[in-house]
Amino acid sequence: MSATTFRFDRFELRPAERLLLRDGDPVLIGSRPLDLLRVLLEHAGELVSKDRLLEQAWTRLVVKESNLHVQVSQLCKLIGAEPIATVAGLGYCVAVPLLNATPRALMPAMRMPWSAAQRRSPTPTRSFVRRAC
Repeated sequence: MSATTFRFDRFELRPAERLLLRDGDPVLIGSRPLDLLRVLLEHAGELVSKDRLLEQAWTRLVVKESNLHVQVSQLCKLIGAEPIATVAGLGYCVAVPLLNATPRALMPAMRMPWSAAQRRSPTPTRSFVRRAC
């Protein structure tokens, strides 16, 4: 999905301006958390793997997975834990509907990622527990 602005909850992300707003006021956010949020919002309604996040937020850099967790935790401190769901061992997904999104992204937030994750899982299917960041 390509949008100039993403709106969710009380937030608005303007990727081209590298600007995050809460209730219309700028939010002080680092470069990596901003990039992670952009990638997650671009793929709203989908499970985004840890590898994909690392590749798209740290272009041409090799970083450890623990760095991803630190940056997602920082993002959750800024926007709250509710908008981002962690799928243990697999990745992250947007857990709230986008207010200016296509019908697919407006679907109930956690429906599609769970079924897609279960189909791709190389291990026996088990129930996934959503946990806060």
